[in-house]
Amino acid sequence: VDQVVDFNLGGSSLTLRHHGKLQYDYLVLGLGSIENDRAVPGVNDYSFSMQNINDAYHLRRVVKSLIKKKDSGDIIIGGGGATGIELAFAVKELLPLDSKWQLSIIEQSNNIMPSYNKYLGKKVLQMLNQQSIAVFFNSTITKVKLHQLIIDHDHNIPFDLFVWAGGLRANTLLL
Repeated sequence: VDQVVDFNLGGSSLTLRHHGKLQYDYLVLGLGSIENDRAVPGVNDYSFSMQNINDAYHLRRVVKSLIKKKDSGDIIIGGGGATGIELAFAVKELLPLDSKWQLSIIEQSNNIMPSYNKYLGKKVLQMLNQQSIAVFFNSTITKVKLHQLIIDHDHNIPFDLFVWAGGLRANTLLL
């Protein structure tokens, strides 16, 4: 493993920190993606996210700590795509069977997993309903405050834990 410290697109070469200059015929940049906060004020300050395995372990510890401290509360996931759905089922597994905790998903579009086919979305929605995971459609998170979501600029929803799963965007490293 090495690190690119310079590149010359016109000269078809990269300079690596430990291995020096490397010539290439074709260069493919796989920069990955970054979280899309959609410029929602407060998302970066008052929410958790799931970008890597360390985030997952940290979120698990936070959920377990919350349910030890309180008998009930609200956990909200912002985004009903694949990440939000997977996260909802994972969090549900951490809650005690007789839990009074409410787990909800806020989705901006009118269906769950909007980038997938509608049949899959309907099946997933049935599974969410069976697990008593609430889904709120056509709801745009316009601001996040400490323990409070603002939906569509005027509807306040309190929460104990908010996790942002509102999608990804291209890495801006080279933009």
